[in-house]
Amino acid sequence: TVDPGRAALAALVRTARAEQTVGAVRLVDIAADADDTAAVAAVRSAPGEDVSAVRDGGAHVQRLRPVPEPDALTVPREILPVGGTALLTGGLGGIGREVAGYLLSALGARLLLTGRTPEAGLGGERREALEEFRELGEVAYVSVDAAEGPALEAAVADAERRWGRPLDAVFHLAGADVRDHWDALEAHALTAETADGLAAMMRPKAGGAQALEGLLAARPGTAAVLFSSVNGFFGGSSFGAYAAANAALDGYAERWAAEGRAVRSIAWSMWDRTGMNEGSPLAAAARHRGLRGIDPARGVQLLLAALARPETCLLAGPDPANAYIAPYVTGVRRRGPAGPARAAYSPPEGELEREVAAVWEDVLGVERVGRDDTFFVLGGDSLRVMRMIGRLNERFAAALPVSAVYDHPTVRALAAVLS
Repeated sequence: TVDPGRAALAALVRTARAEQTVGAVRLVDIAADADDTAAVAAVRSAPGEDVSAVRDGGAHVQRLRPVPEPDALTVPREILPVGGTALLTGGLGGIGREVAGYLLSALGARLLLTGRTPEAGLGGERREALEEFRELGEVAYVSVDAAEGPALEAAVADAERRWGRPLDAVFHLAGADVRDHWDALEAHALTAETADGLAAMMRPKAGGAQALEGLLAARPGTAAVLFSSVNGFFGGSSFGAYAAANAALDGYAERWAAEGRAVRSIAWSMWDRTGMNEGSPLAAAARHRGLRGIDPARGVQLLLAALARPETCLLAGPDPANAYIAPYVTGVRRRGPAGPARAAYSPPEGELEREVAAVWEDVLGVERVGRDDTFFVLGGDSLRVMRMIGRLNERFAAALPVSAVYDHPTVRALAAVLS
């Protein structure tokens, strides 16, 4: 049986490795009845892995397998039939609006949208979208916390009475807003995380899934579509709690699928121009690490493709050819951290390059940084980018944007920009 809480640990381990908060950390899932000697031998057989499981005397590791998009892009009947009924938690968020609009226009679905804001308090795009949706079809909005099981059950039961039929599908899009992380990355590193902070980040996604589990127990024919994040698989520097919440969603999906339910958990990279990542200064960092931005129209296409696939858990957006993604793809044996190899050492030239190299050495905690070294190959991440840019701007009275590091990631190139 899959334990969603334990599934979340993998994301925390990968976040810890990305943040370099500990010297070494691994997660090994060992069956309770495993032979200790065999388990140790199996773990040693996969020395470069951060997450592994021991079963039947062998080590199993996580890998991604690229899959083709189906030719026919439509919502399978087992998920939501034409004219069917659906609950969308977080249904008036940026991505929720895209999904709701498609379900209404393409399937004539009857929708129950939920969110934390009372309808009278909705403003701007959310109010306009709700009014537009109601012109397109039968749409109800209820203010309810997705993690409040009894309140969610009451809202769904009331909608089912109005519809005169049971709920066909749940689209779980609720999630904690991470925009306050952007300007305070250090405050959200794992070493600074608190129990209250972790609980607040876990509540909408994982707590919402737990509430849905109770609701779905009485509705065996209801399908579930969970909107997760690629951070759940790869971890996320300064976004560890958020990553854990998304990894837990995959755990719930696997558990429900094992029980025979039609379910998909789709882990997305950033959607462009919509959702809580709209305007994120970290978009360049995501692209550098192979997490491609997703246009909203393309996002709907990928949603339909994922629903038509037989797999329970899928990722949408990662580039399998990227040096940071490739080590996680099927057929690759990892022997260390993901990412490209370090360049041969070439000493910095001139005072400016030496100054930049010195800042990198201090921020990254490495020695002998060369002019052709790449910041990210040396262990740089979004948190260290912010620190390094701040130091350089202060030292040289400059105004380098964060994006400069992604466009000019070597000492030589960044020094040229400063000059």
